[in-house]
Amino acid sequence: MAQRPRFAITRTGTGEQPAKKAPKGQLKPRQWEALTTAYHAGDEGIKDNAGVGDYGGFSYRWTWARLRDYYAPDDGLISELRYWENGKGRYKIQISPKGREFYEINKEFYENLYPKN
Repeated sequence: MAQRPRFAITRTGTGEQPAKKAPKGQLKPRQWEALTTAYHAGDEGIKDNAGVGDYGGFSYRWTWARLRDYYAPDDGLISELRYWENGKGRYKIQISPKGREFYEINKEFYENLYPKN
């Protein structure tokens, strides 16, 4: 299978069209997978693995922050909660009420968009 040209100038000669971008506001596959994980974790939430910003195998910077800021910083799909464990302050990710609602309304759409292999 031939590899798709990367640059517009290359596509010009072949007549190929650029890949369409997802509509604004649509979650990427990894973000949907993370939201699903948070939904199934429920009120227990997802704890930070060893304090390195890796919650459930998803990057905080690239995945959780996007879900946190999906609507507005104080009204996102997930929230960060601080808790104490062995005398140390730790954080966990928990799905927000808006996140639960978003998941339940959009579950079928995203399952069709990103089917599991």
